[in-house]
Amino acid sequence: AVFILVTSLAGLPAVSVPVQVGAHIYTGMQVVGQYGSDDSVLEFAQKVSGMTSEFAHEFRAGIPRASSI
Repeated sequence: AVFILVTSLAGLPAVSVPVQVGAHIYTGMQVVGQYGSDDSVLEFAQKVSGMTSEFAHEFRAGIPRASSI
């Protein structure tokens, strides 16, 4: 959130996106665009958010459960 403040003061569109990289494992990604590209930044952030939830589902499916080892 601190980094978003700097980009906002510079007049650049920015958004922080939660990213799921595994079962119960989350991190964040900051998307920053050129001045005036607000719609593109939001569209990209929405796509990334959807992709990471699909990736996390595939990631979980490939990990053997402790009960099956």
